[in-house]
Amino acid sequence: MPELELSSSYLRELPTRLLAIAGVQANAASRAALAAHDATHFDFAILVTLETWDDLSQAELGRRTGINRKDVAETVAGLERRGTVTRRADPDNARRKLVSLSAKGRIWIERLKVSVDQAQAVFTENLSHDDVKALVSLLQRLLSTPE
Repeated sequence: MPELELSSSYLRELPTRLLAIAGVQANAASRAALAAHDATHFDFAILVTLETWDDLSQAELGRRTGINRKDVAETVAGLERRGTVTRRADPDNARRKLVSLSAKGRIWIERLKVSVDQAQAVFTENLSHDDVKALVSLLQRLLSTPE
């Protein structure tokens, strides 16, 4: 990255600056991969979460994805219109709806994951497999540190 090479050594060694620059690039790569399928980061996060834990309330989807309540509601409504998720009344709480991945959603998430995985591979192409595993481990540790 040219601007990084032109930066002072101090700036090139600031983890927060490096993470911010890498984050912008990673976000652009992921967004492009998802946009090729007319999907968003929110779509992807909700679908992957439902693939792992089916029949979640929208509030629980928000907690598990870090997406705010309004955006979860809008995203789920859009996914339901596309036929990739279904909503049904919660038998334990009639006011709450449970969201599930539909058969169409299961097919779509597999396509999205292939594109996202390809974007990840391009983004990390300068790293070995072990480097990528170490990077993921370090980032998980960094992000799980109490504030």
